[in-house]
Amino acid sequence: MPTMYEIYEKHAVNYDELVTAEDYQDNLGKYLREKIEWRDKTVYEAGIGTGRITNYYISEVSHCFGFDREEHMMQKCLKNHVKNTDKLTLNIAENLGLPKLDRNIDVFIEGWSFGHTLYQNTDDLSSVISKLVDSVIELVSSDGDIFIIESLGTNVEKPIYYSDEAESLYDKLENKYKFERTTLETDYRYDNPKEASRIMGFFFGEEMKLDIFKKNKSIVKEFTGAWYLKKK
Repeated sequence: MPTMYEIYEKHAVNYDELVTAEDYQDNLGKYLREKIEWRDKTVYEAGIGTGRITNYYISEVSHCFGFDREEHMMQKCLKNHVKNTDKLTLNIAENLGLPKLDRNIDVFIEGWSFGHTLYQNTDDLSSVISKLVDSVIELVSSDGDIFIIESLGTNVEKPIYYSDEAESLYDKLENKYKFERTTLETDYRYDNPKEASRIMGFFFGEEMKLDIFKKNKSIVKEFTGAWYLKKK
């Protein structure tokens, strides 16, 4: 079974199979559409991956500048959004080295990407979090909108802090930067438990694979945190 980072490097199709089944009730989509008006906005998306989050807004916005560490993932993103390639400009960039653009950015958004960055930079966690968030705030226009979307647990019965790194990020977002947090159910739905265990297990590991199959789950619970800040 490949590691999480090998999946991002080589298995975009398998990853896309996972996230396509996510949030089958469209709770995250409803939240994003209700929170702001996306029409004609210029969006900056970090960790764009295969364009899962991009699906929620691409038809409405003027343009999306997307960044990811893996070319492999972005090629799949272009295929997924073939009808909107004129609205997409994609480039390679690490979250700790996101480039500034010479134009106004109305909305910054990232999904399930900053958590991975923190996992790889645990030695000076506080300063890494500050660098991430400060750079994002600098990217957007004076009245821009910022969305940080991260995990609150997969295959769990209630929201959890799945790691110390995640808890540190969420605490700083809420208490230092004054982001508003919304907790959403973003459950996965599959045709049958066999399919659910295979796809979820490929990404999350053997323990989850066996648990899903043993408990005969076609719907796998997940909780997602959406942190929002209006720049002033």
